[in-house]
Amino acid sequence: MSYMKKKTEIAVFAVVIVVATVISVLALKQYYSKDIDKKTDVKAYDTTPISEAYKTGETSSLKQYDKAIYDKAVEVLDMIITDGMTDYEKELAVHDYLTNNVSYDQQYLNVFYGHDADSETPYGALVKNKAICTGYSTSFQMFMDMLDIPCKTVFGKTNNNSDHGWNMVKLEGDWYYVDVTWDDPIPETETSAMHKYLNATQKLLEDNRHIWDTTGLPKADSTKYWYKTMTETSDNEVK
Repeated sequence: MSYMKKKTEIAVFAVVIVVATVISVLALKQYYSKDIDKKTDVKAYDTTPISEAYKTGETSSLKQYDKAIYDKAVEVLDMIITDGMTDYEKELAVHDYLTNNVSYDQQYLNVFYGHDADSETPYGALVKNKAICTGYSTSFQMFMDMLDIPCKTVFGKTNNNSDHGWNMVKLEGDWYYVDVTWDDPIPETETSAMHKYLNATQKLLEDNRHIWDTTGLPKADSTKYWYKTMTETSDNEVK
C-alpha cells in the first residue's frame, strides 16, 4: 500500500468519525426523542400479568422474565409507597423513582440507532436501570395498574417525526398527560427528576413537540394536579 493511499484512507476514516459524532450530538439536541425503532405498528410490552399477580398475590404463572420485573417492582413499591398516600403522591413517587433511577439508553442516540431490546420494557428500566421511551412508559403504566390508578399508554410522534410514547393518568375524575422520558434529563444530574410533563394538559404537550391522534382519548385540560400547580412555583422553577 502506497503512502498516499494509506494517508487518504486515514483521512476518509477521520471524516466518517467526525460525521458520526456530529449526528450523535444532533440526536441529543433533539431531546432524545428517537425512542422506538421505525415501525408502522408500535406495540408496548404487556405488563398486565405482572400487575394482576401483584393484586392477587399469585405469581406461579409468571414467566421468568416477568417474575424478575415483578420482584423488582414490588421492592420499589415497598420502598416508595406508604400508608395514607393520595393517588397523586403515589404517582409522584413512581415518577421520581423512574427519573432518578433509570437512565435513558443513549445507544439509541448514536448514528446506528441501536439499543438493548430490554430497554423497551420494564425489565430494562427496573432491572438494568436503562430504558427508551417504551421502557419508561410501560413501567409507569405497570406501576399505576398495580396501584389501581387509571392509566393509559399513548404513542405518537415528535416534531422531527420520531416515534415516542408517554402516558395519561386519571386523578379525581380528570385526565392528565405524563411524559416520564422527557422528565428524565440527559446527562444525568444529582437530582434527576424534572416535572414539566407530570400531569400536563394536552395543550402543553402539543406546544412542546408532541404529535398524536387524540381520537378516542379523554380530554385533558385540567391543571389542578399539574406539578407546577401542586407546588405553586413560577414558570422558571418548574423543572
